[in-house]
Amino acid sequence: MTDDGRLELDDAGGVVERGGARATLVDLSDPDATEAFTPAALAPWVSATATPWVRAHRRPVALLVVGLLAVSLAGTWWSARPGPPAPPRALALEDAPIAGADLGGPRIDGTGHLSVAYAARAAPGLASVEVLGLRGPGLVPRGLEAGAETVTGSGVALVQLGAHVVCSDPAIVPAVPSSYALLVRATDADGTVAGDTLLPFDGSTTALDIAVRDACLATELPARVSITSASVSGPTGSSVADLTLAVRNEADVPLTVTTPRTSSTSVETDLSATVLLAPHSSGTVRTRLLEHDCAGPAQASALTDLPGPVVGPGYPMPRGQAGITVRIGLGAESTLASYPLPWTVAELTDRLAAIACTGRPTVSARLVDLQGSRAAGGSWVVTGTYDVRTTGVGISLGRDRFSGPPDGAGAAVTTTDSLVPGVLWVLTPARLDGGAGRLPVTFSGPDCRDRDRGVPTSMPVRVTTADRSVYPFELPLDPAALERAVDAACAPVVVDPDPRSGTVSGPAATG
Repeated sequence: MTDDGRLELDDAGGVVERGGARATLVDLSDPDATEAFTPAALAPWVSATATPWVRAHRRPVALLVVGLLAVSLAGTWWSARPGPPAPPRALALEDAPIAGADLGGPRIDGTGHLSVAYAARAAPGLASVEVLGLRGPGLVPRGLEAGAETVTGSGVALVQLGAHVVCSDPAIVPAVPSSYALLVRATDADGTVAGDTLLPFDGSTTALDIAVRDACLATELPARVSITSASVSGPTGSSVADLTLAVRNEADVPLTVTTPRTSSTSVETDLSATVLLAPHSSGTVRTRLLEHDCAGPAQASALTDLPGPVVGPGYPMPRGQAGITVRIGLGAESTLASYPLPWTVAELTDRLAAIACTGRPTVSARLVDLQGSRAAGGSWVVTGTYDVRTTGVGISLGRDRFSGPPDGAGAAVTTTDSLVPGVLWVLTPARLDGGAGRLPVTFSGPDCRDRDRGVPTSMPVRVTTADRSVYPFELPLDPAALERAVDAACAPVVVDPDPRSGTVSGPAATG
């Protein structure tokens, strides 16, 4: 209770009694129940010293608080203020065609010589800017090749520069466009000559970091990679085999390697996980091969048929040698190169057949009927009936494909209805239980105008045996009969202008 007779309540609703240095807490529901309450040690000093002093010096204290607040706000503004504007660039640059070219941008020949041209204009206030050369990771400057050596403020000048690309510089891997610059020497309007200055590229012209990495991937680096050994393994009765490659990087820069996913009616390669190879080191790349025809003539890929075949220096390009395509990465850029495997095409084909097709059944199909018809929206449908016989217990239509993420990271084998990669022919799924019977097959295309984009020559089937193994086969088709059926389905409808004749002609069936 206070001195003037009023009750003083705490936060819990209890009555506070004050007496001397200690106070008691009184519960209104039980006046006899009290709890000792000890005030904070600082409270007497605040009441006896601080509060009277603040009351006696109200104006100075208020000014101090306002001053501290102003300093705090000024500090916040200073730290958040925008930076000073960048100094004007000595040159404004645009891509220009080099001598003998039609388009702007860098050109790098097979020896690693880089040429690049710019349309340059000196900044206002500068009498002239002398262009001395290119600078950046992986470049040995060659100086001016053509055009004006000095750019004045009177107009646009063509400047063509040269440099030699050195792929052994590790700095080319993390380089960005601003890692490259022009070395310039500017002269002010009053004749003052500034020191040599690097003028980094600001993204308004073709990025030289990409050009340098692409040049190294196109010339030197693929030859510094090799496959030192390879092995094929896998359970019998499976259309998928494991391929393990030991890959060596003899370059002075780190490279990434992976096998890209291919699409074929013969043998396909899966997308592998990306492996980083440090300079002068080896690594293991694991991928998979998918067999598509246990009856043959499914063939592994020959090195000479693959993109960018690479052989050792002084060695002729081998014929009949099996090969594998690898994607080589340098920083953010990559290229495809193909390398020989330690087998001939026939040897690798036999190895895959021993894994994928051991215990394979027999299968045959004979065309019984084939008819074409027009569908809604300009599409077409060709329906065929095949007499199928097999030593298995079931047959279905469809071709297996690798899909999903890389091998080892959740890759899967799925069945697709696409007959030919890039060709608009679709095969409707169908299934036949038992070893023989009539199998309905439906081909379709989205537009009659695209019917000339290729005709499939084989039909993918999957035969299931009694032990539930599935074997892939490519059964031959009659492309000429398919073309006739589609042509008949897409033939224009002709209506006799005389309504009394009742003549209407259109798509006809073919068999």
